[in-house]
Amino acid sequence: MGHHLAGTNATHGGPVGRTDLGGFPMIKFDTIAAIATPHGMGGIGIVRLSGDLALSAAIRLFRPRKRAAQPFKFNHRHIYYGKIIDSDNHSMVDEVLLLVMRAPESYTREDVVEIHCHGGVAAVQRVLDSVLTQGVRLAEPGEFTRRAFLNGRINLSQAEAVVTMVQSPSSMGAAMAAPQLWGALSTQITAIEAELTALLARIEAAIEFIEDTDDHVINAVQLNERFRAALLPLESLLDNYNRYHVYRDGILVVIAGKPNVGKSSLLNALLKSERAIVTPIPGTTRDIIEEKVVINGIPVRLVDTAGLHNTGDTVEALGVAKAADLIATADLVLFMVDGYNGVDERDHAVYQQLRERPFIMVRNKIDLCEQTTPARTPQHWTSDPIVDISATGVAGLEGLSAAIVAKVVQGRPLSQNESPLVPNLRQKSNLLRAVDAIEAAQREFSADGPLELVAESLKSARLYLARISGRQVDDAVLDEVFGQFCIGK
Repeated sequence: MGHHLAGTNATHGGPVGRTDLGGFPMIKFDTIAAIATPHGMGGIGIVRLSGDLALSAAIRLFRPRKRAAQPFKFNHRHIYYGKIIDSDNHSMVDEVLLLVMRAPESYTREDVVEIHCHGGVAAVQRVLDSVLTQGVRLAEPGEFTRRAFLNGRINLSQAEAVVTMVQSPSSMGAAMAAPQLWGALSTQITAIEAELTALLARIEAAIEFIEDTDDHVINAVQLNERFRAALLPLESLLDNYNRYHVYRDGILVVIAGKPNVGKSSLLNALLKSERAIVTPIPGTTRDIIEEKVVINGIPVRLVDTAGLHNTGDTVEALGVAKAADLIATADLVLFMVDGYNGVDERDHAVYQQLRERPFIMVRNKIDLCEQTTPARTPQHWTSDPIVDISATGVAGLEGLSAAIVAKVVQGRPLSQNESPLVPNLRQKSNLLRAVDAIEAAQREFSADGPLELVAESLKSARLYLARISGRQVDDAVLDEVFGQFCIGK
């Protein structure tokens, strides 16, 4: 189903007709409103309205500080100072600034009004309640951006960049989303689609004139060059995903090892706070402790686990089982060993549990090794460099942070000046399908297979690319995408 029909059911305040504003085709929805600023205390709160009734609702509720003799009119992209009144008793609700953006030059391409009032839960809610008395309904999560998409102001990859920007826990993730807000990804996808269209035109011409064997109609060398011209940028985007999506999506890092090797001390050191209890008694940590931290630009869910060993303590055994489950799903494991006392059979048992997982060996307590070298570990345990640290003295933490980043981005960390195009998981899935379809077409062509099969594979590739920008997308996908948004965006 084309996107212009998607998301138009009654749940989302379905369209009641179509209109044209400024030469732009528009879907006409009912009018929605929501609080657009975070819930809680703040210096300012914003209530946003969008739809045909936005201006009339504002006229009924807003009283300018200096009212002209003639009927008051709102001008496009103007800010007005005044107050919001209660429509029933005309008492003052709040002192406000009111911003007006007329269709189609607004975020949703509908009439949009923003009421900037005092922050605070009660103050903003009072303004919203006043607005909802004017035939306006409460918006659903992401509905303002959904309308921007459905009304053609942005494409789906730009909408996804909005939620990435809003939710990004790191500056690197936000930096990667910024170019996509302006359509950088969709521009590149459009260029690839143009290559496929040119290639498909040559194939269909050859099908139409199958008796013509002139190389001018179908030249194998030229067509293979076009196949590569379409594949190379797709492969580059997928490579970017594999390396850099962690800056946007984050990773799960589990600290694992036998009891009393300093796992909790390392957690505290990385968090720069005393989050976990640390004692010389083995088995102090019995349950998992999870916190969020940004390590060299990468959002990390950092988990301290119970020491891995056999225990008769029921509570501790549950913690050990949880640790094993986390290791099985972790993006990276920090395998801690005692660099002063050396490894024993318990370390060997831990290694057997995590050897199939990506891990970094961390040798702790090097501050105790002033008169000797750190204890050796079996050479076959890892081909990566071992990171030596003192979790209590925080020595070696910079090297550990660098090792974590290098491990998860395959040795190519981002610099502050980079902002590569990095697809999200939905986009990556469609890119992979497009690559598979193009490669299938190329194989069929190289094997002198039926050109009709080549053409069908190329059409499939174009369809997958169209799903990225949202030109071909159904309601289920839109619900999933916009369901990630907060109310008011």
